[in-house]
Amino acid sequence: MNTYEQDTTIPIYIMLQYDGLNAMKFPINPETLKVNIDSASTTTNVEGIGEVSVASNPKLAKLSIASQFWHENNLLPSFLYVNWIKKWQKSKKPAKLIVTRFNYSMTVTCESFWYETRAGEEEDVYFELSMQEYRPYGARRLNAMEADLTTLQKLKMLAEEINDATLPVLVEIPRPSRSSSSKKTISETFKVVSGYKTLTTITKKLTGGTKKWQELYNTNQEIFGESITAYKDLENGTVLTIPKSWRS
Repeated sequence: MNTYEQDTTIPIYIMLQYDGLNAMKFPINPETLKVNIDSASTTTNVEGIGEVSVASNPKLAKLSIASQFWHENNLLPSFLYVNWIKKWQKSKKPAKLIVTRFNYSMTVTCESFWYETRAGEEEDVYFELSMQEYRPYGARRLNAMEADLTTLQKLKMLAEEINDATLPVLVEIPRPSRSSSSKKTISETFKVVSGYKTLTTITKKLTGGTKKWQELYNTNQEIFGESITAYKDLENGTVLTIPKSWRS
């Protein structure tokens, strides 16, 4: 049997699906489903030959559908279809476009969605949907044995130091004025909780910076032993003794 032969017993449906079972079937098939695939070829001049074409992979395909959500023929009100597409567009997630009978499917993103209602047809919605092919991409996750642990330590320490920088805030929270003689009170101990589980984060909370984390380590060396590092997570509930110099 010719694998390209259409099975005319299969009805033609156009569907979009994202996030697993979150799918929508267009209630009315459009007259056309436009697919535009441009070439990414370029031209250059070669000495002695002249202008030549340099072939490359095709650009991302662009697709468009123009149709309507006809209230009388739908099992659902027209606005539910509109809300579904708006929700998909807002999610910024790719969806699978499926056309039955033609055995056609492509992963796409929503580029634009236009719709309108017309006088005398208030329950019907006319729309145009533009989509673009989506190609997955991403960085490869390194195995722990492949990574340079020394480099990782430096990067994490650098990230902690960057956090010390004063960044602009969107909302300024009013604070009560303090006299020059007022001092910040620091208790003798600190109990490790979520959000403050490393030496650097605890040091920053109590002193305003991360540079003195070594003092906290030295004060609690009997608890840590010789293997603790500045960025290693501590167990919740661990009670640390605060250096005397921080409390004076």
